[in-house]
Amino acid sequence: MNGIVVAQDCDPFAAHILGRALTAGLLRPPSQPYERSNIRWGYEGAVKTLIVDVGEDGTLRAMIRPQQLSIYGEEQEDFYGTKGAVQVVTSREGTVLNSGTTQALMLDPVNDLAFYASTSEQVETGSCVMIGFDPDPKRPVRLCHGMQIQAQPGCDLLQFDRLRERLEKSETIRESLGQDLEPMEWDDLIRTLCEEEKEPVQIIRENCPPPRFQCTCSEQKIRSVALLLEEEDRIDIQATGEPLKIRCDFCCTPYSLTVDECLAIWTENELPTPLTPEPPTS
Repeated sequence: MNGIVVAQDCDPFAAHILGRALTAGLLRPPSQPYERSNIRWGYEGAVKTLIVDVGEDGTLRAMIRPQQLSIYGEEQEDFYGTKGAVQVVTSREGTVLNSGTTQALMLDPVNDLAFYASTSEQVETGSCVMIGFDPDPKRPVRLCHGMQIQAQPGCDLLQFDRLRERLEKSETIRESLGQDLEPMEWDDLIRTLCEEEKEPVQIIRENCPPPRFQCTCSEQKIRSVALLLEEEDRIDIQATGEPLKIRCDFCCTPYSLTVDECLAIWTENELPTPLTPEPPTS
């Protein structure tokens, strides 16, 4: 997570929001191997766009716009406004499996994604995420912990609602998630979640894969972007002689193509002009 936060040049407010979105995306369970989820939050407040792209193997990339939020205030409404939307696209090896959109009524990326799962995917979901920071510009994120529960077929939904409310509102659970936890302490956390229930609670615990920052940008993809330029933009590049400069929105790696490289790309991929048949002669 530190790699993403540093690459995005986030201030503390943006880092906290992006960290919550990243953790929420990582908590999302895949339905099959090699599945990827592309999650986009859009709000009407200061936070305009959040994107998290996560694979079932734990590979992550993400972005937030804008990256500097301290100038907009400190209240939740300042960041999120009064409404927004969440869009999720799942794919496998480049093929789209499913997509959906819901309103972002909770005005928080963690709870809005849980709401999406509960409504669009019909899987009742509850989540809690805690982020901790250190005053180190190279490694600002000290910890990033989250827990998510989902109702399985045949689940007692009344019991699940109680567990979900406890998970989202319990100060004891939030304090525990805000500390460094040993593996056995996660089991204690689950027991804390269930201890007030009179009936037994059946829980299947699954751990998230270790997160790993991995961007998918490449020189070849940037060449593909050059192909998408309109004729007017191509003419401007040739007229000014300035290289085409593109920066990846996720890892912020800069790419540059000279005018000659652009011309070569356009020439190599130019479609042949169809031949016009000559009119018949009498």
